[in-house]
This record gives sequence, C-alpha cells and structure tokens, in this order.
Amino acid sequence: MKKSLFFAAVAALAVLACKKEEPVQVTPELSVNSTEITVEHTGGTSTIQVTSNVEWKVTSSASWFTVDPQSGNGNGTITVTVSPNEAYKERTDAISINCSAKRVSISVKQKAAPKPEVPVESKITEVKTADDFAKFAAAMDQYELSETVKLAADITITAPIDSLTCNFDGQDHTITLNLDAADLTTDDPKFANIGIFRKVNGAVKNLNASGSIKAVHANTEAATFHIGGIAGLAAKTASFENCTNNIDITLNNIVNTHHAGGIVGYVNPGVNIKGCKNTGKIVAVYEGGASKASQLGGIVGHIENSIKITDTEYEKGVNRVENCINEGEVSYTGAGTARIAGICGYVNNLNEATFKDCTNNGAVNNNATGYNDSSWAYVCGITGYYGTPLVGGYVLYEGCVNNGAITCDPGGSKLRCRVAGINGHASNSKQSPDSDGNGINTWELKNCTNNGKISLVNGNSNTRAMIGGIQAYGEPSGTVIIDGCTSNGEISVDSPQTNAKYTGVGGLLGGSGAINSRFTNNIITDKVVIKVTAETSNVGLIAGNNSAFNTAVTGKVGAASITKGETTTVASSSNLSTLLFGAELGATATIDGVTFGN
Repeated sequence: MKKSLFFAAVAALAVLACKKEEPVQVTPELSVNSTEITVEHTGGTSTIQVTSNVEWKVTSSASWFTVDPQSGNGNGTITVTVSPNEAYKERTDAISINCSAKRVSISVKQKAAPKPEVPVESKITEVKTADDFAKFAAAMDQYELSETVKLAADITITAPIDSLTCNFDGQDHTITLNLDAADLTTDDPKFANIGIFRKVNGAVKNLNASGSIKAVHANTEAATFHIGGIAGLAAKTASFENCTNNIDITLNNIVNTHHAGGIVGYVNPGVNIKGCKNTGKIVAVYEGGASKASQLGGIVGHIENSIKITDTEYEKGVNRVENCINEGEVSYTGAGTARIAGICGYVNNLNEATFKDCTNNGAVNNNATGYNDSSWAYVCGITGYYGTPLVGGYVLYEGCVNNGAITCDPGGSKLRCRVAGINGHASNSKQSPDSDGNGINTWELKNCTNNGKISLVNGNSNTRAMIGGIQAYGEPSGTVIIDGCTSNGEISVDSPQTNAKYTGVGGLLGGSGAINSRFTNNIITDKVVIKVTAETSNVGLIAGNNSAFNTAVTGKVGAASITKGETTTVASSSNLSTLLFGAELGATATIDGVTFGN
C-alpha cells in the first residue's frame, strides 16, 4: 500500500514538473508615451518611454538624427539625438519600433532655420539670362512653394537646378540644355536625377526645353536613374502644364534600372501632367548580356501611384495625365524587361490613375538583341505596364488615340511580348476574381482609338505574344472594360509559336481578363487586317486567347479580315459570329448585339 502511494506521488510530481516546463504564452504589448517629436532647428535630444513585455527593435533611415539604444527587452527609454538643421525648410522623418506582433511609428519633426533678411530687390523673381538662372539655383532655399519665378527670355544653361522648391512659369520661352554625361556617375551613388530640374516640388508650366541629354553609364554598381527633359524626379507636390520637350534623350549601356520620359522621368503619387508635348527622341541601348528594367515614355517614364509604408499600408495618390501628345520616337534595344510607350512606360502600385485625351503619333519599338534568356516586353501607344495594383485599384483611359507604329522584335530571345495600341498589361496581382467573376481592380478603356500598325516581327518558337488593337493582355484578377473604342489598324504577328495558349491576337484585346470583363459599343472597321504566321494561334476580331467571358458583347464589325498562315477569311454578315473570339465564350455570354457593317 505504501509503495502504491509512493509511486502515485512520484507520478504526480512528474506531471507537475512537465507542466512547469510548458512555455507561458505571452501576449505581446508595445506602446510609447509619444508618437511625435518636434525639435528646434538648433538640434538637441528627446526621450521616448517604451512600455513592453517582449523584445523590440528600433529602425530608421534618417541621416540627421540617431536613436540609442537600437533594441531592448521590456520597458525602456530611447534617446533621439537630432543634429542642427541649417536649411530654411522643416524636415520630417520617422522612427519605427517593432516587436514580434506590433509596430509603433514615431514622427520626428525639426523646425526650419530662420531665414536671413533678404532685400526684395535682390531676390530673383524673373530669369532673363543664364547667370540669373544660376543665381536662382544658388538661392533656392529662400523660396516657398507659394512663390512663382518667371522666365523672361530664351536661355542656354550648362547645369541643372538640383531641386525646384517653388513654381516656375516659362512664359513660352525655351531653356536649352546639352548634357553629355559620359561615364555617368550617380548622386549618392544609389540614384541620379537628370533634367533641367533634377527634382521638382512645385508647378512647372509654359516651359519649352531643347537640346540633348546623353547618358553613358559604364559602371556596374546597382543604381537607379530618373531622366526627363523638364525634370528627372517629380515629388508629390509637383505638377506640369503646357510644357514642351524637344530634348533628345539617349541612354547607352545603362546596366541599371532607368526611368526616362520627355517631360519627367519618375513621378510620385498625386502628380498631374496636363497639356504637355514631347517631340524629342527617347532612345535606350544596352549591348550587354543582362539588364534590369527599362521604363520609357514619351511624356513620363514611371508613375508610382502609391508608396508602400508597411506591408498593408500605402500613401495613395491620384495621378492624371491629360491632353498630352507624343511626337517623338520611343525605343529600347537590348536585354531585360522593356516597359515602353508613347505616353507612359510603367505605372506601379496602382491606386487610381487617369489618362484622358492623350495622343501618340511617334513610333514605339523594342528590339531584344543580344539576350537569349526569358524576358518580357510591353510595347504600346499610350501605356506599357501596370505592376502590383492595389485591391480596388482603377485606371481610366478616355479619348486616347494611337497613330504611331508599335513594334516588338524578339531578336531570337525567349521574349514574352505584350503589344497594343493603347495599353499593354492590366493587373499583376496574384489574387483571384471574386465569386461573381469580377476582378479585384478595373481597367476601363473608353472612347479610345487605334489607327497605328501593331507588329510582332521575327518571332521564334519560344516567343509568347498577346497582341491587341486596344489592349494586349488582362490578368484574370482584373476586370477589363472596353467601351466605345475603335480599332482601325493592321495587326501583324510573325511568329511560328504553335501552342495556341501562348499566342492571342484580337482587334480589341489580345487575351484574358476577369470573366465579367465587358466589350460594348465598339467598332472594328474594315481597315483591321489581322495576320498571324501560326495557323494554331487564337485570333478574334474582338479578343484572341480569351477567358470564358460571361457578359454581353455589343458593337459593329466591318469587313475586317483574319489571315492564318495562307488562309484569309473576310468578315461578313454570315460568318461574323465565328470570327469574334479566338476561344469559346462563357455559357452566359451573348454576342447578339454585334452587327455587321462599319
């Protein structure tokens, strides 16, 4: 009996010991006594009390203050030491304190240095000479965004302004800049902004630009280049109106990422560009065996539509490009991913954007010579590519027209081409449409027209192509709405690719899109001649390699023709229904509203 009691006690103790070894689950707590610090321009220190029951770390990218310590466990105090601010503008940055499950952000603001007394008569408000321009640049920290400086004469400058912190009215005068940046070096050296203004914070209007920018970069360190005739980089407070660029921009052997546009190279969220025109050439050549991405546009190279703050938070903006015209050639020769177009090469982190009444008259060309690995090319009349759109993102094209020849040449590579008169690629989200068949974001092309020839030349058995008169391709996660558009140009695809799912050609859409994408009130004229080399290609006068669309299709189709290999079929009232789509429609889709005749 005693032995039984002894063993029972031992067993109980063992159970208790095991229970003690089990880890205690702690709910992470993290808070601070203040989420904002304001420091005088002279600098100084501030402390922040951290309340926590777990380990935490501090991060910040600011160069003008330090934080000590960089980490802690449980409650603690961190000290922020701020250096003096000698600039006449307030500066702001942030500190992030992170634990395993929580994040706290603290804003650090420092007041501007007091401005010295500047006699009104000595402050430049009107630029008449290159010397005035240089003095204006040297005194830039004296100007506010509310002020405007005017150009009173045509001038030739030898160096850009680093950062325009006020408004600039060109009064229809011209600034000439000839910049031969051989063996181009970077600013920090992570990036370089190049243009009449390296960076613009205010409004630029009624300014003409002429000359040339030649950027040759022989180095191989990672860097990013923003290059524009008017501006390299546009801050979110910037805008451009009634500006004309006639600067030829030439990029040679740029191994790194580059964004180049006739007006501006790189645009932040919320920037508007209105009534601008480009007549200069935007040409990039890379002769090596590998390259990063190329974002080239006649008006703007890259639009960043929202800035990622955390994994789930974005600083959003609405970008508008309106009444802009491109007359210049836009071309890229070489390796890597080419996102090029007559108006804008690339839009990233799509929130909301509008392209209204924009016209491309220039040729847009991509040639993937010297590169045999897989890569992508987005070559279009208005915009090339959209990357990582946000849920609920929306882009509108209204009244846009392409008259230029749009050409993609794989050059023997394993190139995947998206070529179209208006837009190349809609959505790059890995999310799926909702249960009703609607995409998580929407691309609406309204009253747009393509008159230019759309071509894929010198394709090979590795070439994958989606080619459309209006839009090339829509991911299944994006709803594509094409309404009131006119397809009026020849579409030619010279590729022996025999796998039908890799080649989709359409008078409106090359292929795909959410199943509730809509095609209404469109016109396919008798000038539409679609020619493909491979007889197995999915080809349709409306869409080629399409999803199983479930919506009504309406509009008019003239005596357009489809040639597959050696066989040509001309649309008529009797065969129209068989020529509209390259693949089967969904069970509930209808084409009763499509009639024959221009």
